[in-house]
Amino acid sequence: MSTAAADWAHITFPGLTHGWADLPFCRQHWDWPIALKDIQTAEYVKLAVQHGMQGGVESNHGSGQ
Repeated sequence: MSTAAADWAHITFPGLTHGWADLPFCRQHWDWPIALKDIQTAEYVKLAVQHGMQGGVESNHGSGQ
């Protein structure tokens, strides 16, 4: 499923960075839970919840993973 999600993201947002304003669109078009990567502060957790996200992931490894 991750390949399908990546393909969808590249078609929907070609060459664009993503921001908080994009999340309602994703939430509207995806019925499954959404967890954001690199949620690093309590403020970001609050923003994620306000934008309809169900979770966040932070890791201690380098970016690009």
